[in-house]
Parts: sequence; C-alpha cells; structure tokens
Amino acid sequence: MSRSDNDITRYDPAMKGSSRAHDDVDWLSPLEEPFQVIGLAWFTEERQYRRLPVVLDKKLEEAVGDSANHLSGAQIRFRTDSASLSIRVRLKGKADMVYMPATGQCGVDCYIGDVDRMWYMATTKYDWMQSEYESVLYQNRPSSMETVTLYLPLFQGIDELWIGVDQGASLSAPPPFASNQKILLYGTSITQGGYASRPAMAYPNILSRSMPLEIINLSFAGSGRAAPEAAQLISTISCPACLILDYEADGDPEEFQITLPEFITVYRTAHPVTPILVVSRLRYSLETHDPAWIREREEQAAFQHKLVRRLREEGDRHIFFFDGSILLGSVDYDECTVDGKHPTDLGFQRMAEGLLGTIRTIVW
Repeated sequence: MSRSDNDITRYDPAMKGSSRAHDDVDWLSPLEEPFQVIGLAWFTEERQYRRLPVVLDKKLEEAVGDSANHLSGAQIRFRTDSASLSIRVRLKGKADMVYMPATGQCGVDCYIGDVDRMWYMATTKYDWMQSEYESVLYQNRPSSMETVTLYLPLFQGIDELWIGVDQGASLSAPPPFASNQKILLYGTSITQGGYASRPAMAYPNILSRSMPLEIINLSFAGSGRAAPEAAQLISTISCPACLILDYEADGDPEEFQITLPEFITVYRTAHPVTPILVVSRLRYSLETHDPAWIREREEQAAFQHKLVRRLREEGDRHIFFFDGSILLGSVDYDECTVDGKHPTDLGFQRMAEGLLGTIRTIVW
C-alpha cells in the first residue's frame, strides 16, 4: 500500500500539516534580542544551537557524536502581544526513530505563560518526511502581552530557525528567573527525552515549568558513560544550583560502579558544595518476564545508596540519593513505557512529579 493509498487526511482534515503563515508576518531570528535562548550552556559564547562546545576533546567527540546537536532541554523565551505565531525550521536531518513520533524527535512545542502557570498551546505540524517546514502555532489569540516558551527538538539538530509574528506586534525580553543558577542533568536516552511524543513532555522539560531556574540537559542516548572528560566539561558550567546524575541505564553495571564515584570526585573538585542528586534507574516492565533485570536494578540501587551514604559520612552533606524505581508507580508501572524501558508521556509526567519535591528541597 502506498502512502497516498492510506492518506487519512482525506477523511480528517485536522490531520493535515499546518497551513503557512499569512503574508503580514515579520520573520525574526531568535539569535537577536529580545529573544532568550536557554538550556544551551555555551550558547552565549558560540551562538550555536548545540548542547556542547563546537570544539571538543577527541574522546568526548567520538562518544557523543551528533547527539551534541540534538536540542533536548533548549528553549526560546520571549514576550509578545502578537495574535498569531508561526515558525520556520531547517533541521539537520529527517525524522527516523522507530518508537518516537516525529513531533518529539523533530518538532517544536509552544507554551504561554510564566513558570508555575504555563499552558500548552500547540506543537508544530509538518510532513515528517521533510527536513524543512513552516508551521502556524496559533492564530487569533487576544492581543495581550504574554510570555512564550518554545521547546526545541529532543533528538534532532537545527540549522536555522525563524519566528513569525504579526507586523507591528510588540516584543520584549522574558521575565528573569529567580536567580542565575542552573539545574544540570547528565544522563542517557531516557533523560534526553526518549520517547516523549513532543518536546515539552521529556521529564526535565516538565520540571522546567515548575522550577524558576534554567535547566541544562546534558544527556546523550547511548553515550551517557560518564567519562572523566564529560565530568570535567560539565564542571566548567558556572552557577550550578544542582547536578542530577541519572545515567545508570547506559553501559555495563561493573563499568557504572567505577565511573560514578570517579565522576562525583571530578565534579566535587570544582564544586565542593553544589548539591548532587544520584538517581537510580526506573523499573522496567521487562522485569515481569526476566528476574535478572530485578536483581541488577536492586544491586545497582544498593551500590548507589551505599556510595552516597559513605560520602555523607565522610563529610559531604550535599550529596543525595533517590530511588528511581518508585517513579513510575508500584502497580501499573508497566503501562508507562513504549518498549519496556523508555517512558511515554505518562511515564515522564510521573517522573517529574516524583522528583520535583526532592529537587526543590536540595536547591532551595
């Protein structure tokens, strides 16, 4: 059956890609004021849509590869009274993930309002077989100044991005955060957002709607192996509010028990009192069929808990452990993933809700 033979848009026009913006639109670059690009630690210096510096240590470059261009955690913030909002995007590649919708891998989410009172407006609608698109995010909104937040693609890079507002619309900078401190996350494909249906539903992005601080997501699918070079690079990010280590899901268990204490030691050298939260992995639905998964999870959680307890006894009162096995719930946790491991939006929502109180406690 060809794609045209199964064209559901013939029956449901709402499933068509978004229409193009009207003619009376000014196309603006988020690289210019008053737009604020956040979630990219080196953006101010390099002006690149990229999560790591352009020039990397060779070992780190080989490990991370193109994932540094994936924009998980990146946001564009501004205020406007424009009645309509559109976006033009030129991606670095096309949607190509098996379990992840194109909207999550390559789309852009739009929210209106400020932290603790943000509401969802729209996600870009486009032909997922293309690497360039234009999409109307909203039209006919009452003309009052509001803060707009755009969440960028979780597993794709961007070469160019333009924001379309009505001609004559007012624009201004977004309100400042509570401080210049940043919440840092280091993790795997789960922490990067695999497999959320849209960018704002990755759990770090959900947290950003409840935390008045910039969140920087340095999680890399398949590459969250905690090399010393990664710890050293993350240590160069100024004004950390806390560091969340959620990378157990990648790599060999024995390797993890070596890299975790080493990573903490490297980071502690640069940031002696910054709170560190070590999060053990989720419960996998695969555990219901293979008890070896349960044994591995329990052994790794015990190792992490013991390590944190030892460090606290040795005087580090700013390191904490969180048992990630409780995050998806105890009864229906198996309903919270796409493939037995990677969360759906339901799973990510539960993760964010479960972690929020602890993060607030250690940060404030």
